[in-house]
Amino acid sequence: MCNADYLTRYYGELGSTLEVWDTRMTFGVLFLSSATVVSFIDKIHAKLPEAANWISLGLAVLTAASSLWLALRRYTKTASLASYLSSRWSQSQWEYEQVWALVDELKPEEILHRLQTIRSREVEWDHVARREMPRDPKIQTESFEEMISARFPQEVREAA
Repeated sequence: MCNADYLTRYYGELGSTLEVWDTRMTFGVLFLSSATVVSFIDKIHAKLPEAANWISLGLAVLTAASSLWLALRRYTKTASLASYLSSRWSQSQWEYEQVWALVDELKPEEILHRLQTIRSREVEWDHVARREMPRDPKIQTESFEEMISARFPQEVREAA
């Protein structure tokens, strides 16, 4: 249950971070290829013709490199996948909590069956995540600490 909570938080935050990067990179590429940059280079060209040639070449290379980086990183696709994984793990967390709420009423076989059903779906998501998703240690740590803070009272955390 805690693992599902942690992964819900992690993939949700990772998806948000990737969307921010995608937006920044897209606007950066648009800015570098805009008329504003061209007029800036044109003004420099009037005063320093040799420097303007290098600046225009450098900005063209930077624009092309940024566009290539954006295409290769696939931020939008990865952010969508992170959002999907976050919702799947959230569903899994809800199902664990339902089993936990009924643990005294269900037969042990029924509990095991429900847990195995949940876990079999999680294996598929985990496989996709390991193959397709980047790892971000900072977001992993923050998500874990957030989950611990939400699940365990301050007194329990201090005692541990």
